[in-house]
Amino acid sequence: MRRAIPFSVILLATLAVFLGWQPKAGPPAQTIAPGVMLDHLEVGRLAAPTAAELISWLVPLWDHPPLNATIDHTTGAVRPGQPGWRLDVSKTLAVLLSAGPGQEVPPVLQTVEPRWPAEALQNLSTPLASFQTTITGDANRVYNVELATSLLNNTLVLPSQVFSFNAVAGPYETSRGYREAPVIVDNRYEMGAGGGVCQLSSTLYQAVQALGLTVVERHGHTLPVTYIKTGQDATVAGSLDFRFRNDLITPLVIKASRQGDILAVVLLGRKDEAKSVPSLASPAPATP
Repeated sequence: MRRAIPFSVILLATLAVFLGWQPKAGPPAQTIAPGVMLDHLEVGRLAAPTAAELISWLVPLWDHPPLNATIDHTTGAVRPGQPGWRLDVSKTLAVLLSAGPGQEVPPVLQTVEPRWPAEALQNLSTPLASFQTTITGDANRVYNVELATSLLNNTLVLPSQVFSFNAVAGPYETSRGYREAPVIVDNRYEMGAGGGVCQLSSTLYQAVQALGLTVVERHGHTLPVTYIKTGQDATVAGSLDFRFRNDLITPLVIKASRQGDILAVVLLGRKDEAKSVPSLASPAPATP
């Protein structure tokens, strides 16, 4: 719901009513009847242009953005969105001008539908690209890969949206559930929380490359890794992220899974909408 009306707005409205502010030029404007209240705010006797300006100041107080539909991380099912609302300045002004003396007038709100309702996320089931690698290493490393995989699975990436691996799977800390396993730091191996997660980001990177999406940020390891060829990896750690942009018309769902020692990433969407978004600029260069 809305926030309380700021004291500064109440003060300005009171002064406007008391001084009877009117436009300086042109014929006399229509005025609101005496004693009319807009949600407990005195606006009686205000000229229409002054009242319209005052109402426009109140727009953020009633602004409630809609919520887009999402994909449930556990089940993969579509969760419906929710409509929002915003203050309709012109209709609110019209109601105020037609109100009788002393009448209390509620703000007129208009419904704002989600940009991505549930029906827009249906049937995202066609595999558009995929990649898989073989999991190796100790139990802690395998556990970290599985944890990150569970966090990444069923992630929705809308058209023109930039996906961040760190935002989905990070931070890579014990408080997040990650365990100590070998990580590459300054050209050497050390034990660190989240060791092994880079195998998942690298597997995803190759699926993204196969689909031809824009890679916004990607970093290579400082040492060769065993699960993928040199130059095909994408390391993530701290401020190092793997990010890509969905350049397609279709929303994408990232499916990530582990079957035995096979780690697989599949990008699902609608095949008939696997076309580039026309308004997007040329691809941004990846960080080497």
